[in-house]
Amino acid sequence: MCFFADIFDDPDLYDIGPCDGPVDMCHLIPKQRIRRELAGAPALLVEEAVWHPAILVEGCRFHHGQYDHYQIRIPASLMPASVFLYARVMGLEACLDRDYR
Repeated sequence: MCFFADIFDDPDLYDIGPCDGPVDMCHLIPKQRIRRELAGAPALLVEEAVWHPAILVEGCRFHHGQYDHYQIRIPASLMPASVFLYARVMGLEACLDRDYR
């Protein structure tokens, strides 16, 4: 099931278009940002942080692309609580404040 279609399920409020393509794992905090913030940490730790389930959701390829290219913006109120907890533990809260006001 597509995370983006689930949270933007009211077409009167959000028009993100129908799902299309296979389902991928989508990062709600960009991989590059995590790698940049953890620069200098052991590689295994960085990869575990990048692929941590707290920040991953399933999304169709179409909506995943829209999200990655900033065509879909997720309001903080719709973001899973696990993402905020992850950000606090990893010291990435400033990133979330900037991306999900």
